[in-house]
Amino acid sequence: MTLLYQAEPFKQSSMVTAGLNMHHVFNLDEIPASLIEPAQSIEHSLDRYSNLILIGHGGPTLWQQLPASYRKKQHPIDEFSQDQFCQFMQQHYPSVNFKVLYPRYVAPQLHFNLQAFGRLAGWHHDSPLKVGINDTYGTWFAYRLLVITNGDLPVTAPVKSVKPCIQCQLKPCITHCPAAAITEHEYELTSCFNFRKHPQSHCSDRCLARMACPVASTERYSLEQIQYHYQLSRQHFLE
Repeated sequence: MTLLYQAEPFKQSSMVTAGLNMHHVFNLDEIPASLIEPAQSIEHSLDRYSNLILIGHGGPTLWQQLPASYRKKQHPIDEFSQDQFCQFMQQHYPSVNFKVLYPRYVAPQLHFNLQAFGRLAGWHHDSPLKVGINDTYGTWFAYRLLVITNGDLPVTAPVKSVKPCIQCQLKPCITHCPAAAITEHEYELTSCFNFRKHPQSHCSDRCLARMACPVASTERYSLEQIQYHYQLSRQHFLE
């Protein structure tokens, strides 16, 4: 199943070993203008580029492979992901020009709708948690790189899958949220943030609702990785 998310030329490469195991190659001309518009601020003309590459990680492998030297950096996962991609391109496609759009350029400077790209790739179904979900990785995946290139790479077919939440009867993501912030149709972001702000909150460094989701639970991040991401997000809304 995981091979469905791996695209040529990255399939079974060093990037997969490093945990960057989700890839999708788009024909740049076929991407909706609204999605690619932020790139115009970086490259006034995109005519010399042919592809856009979306790269993500699914499951715990990326964190397991992250060297200790990167964990001391300000943005360890971003830097490791970019370095892995650049090394791959230099080794296998030294004559191909490319430019990393994300995470090199992020909000508020620029905003790329990564979830929309994920929907086009077939990776992303909406969930009550307002993070993407699919039947292979559950909610335990993330977007790591958005790259434009002139490499004329083979375009990837979207992954075809059913939204897992449709078949879920118990909805543990709703019942396990101590802030009562989640319903099937609404996510009360303010309620979530206010609950997480308390120093003694059980959700200060994790999301109990997300951890309760039964979909692809074997792909769940380690507690260490979960705490890293949620401590970082909590810090952002406390500032």
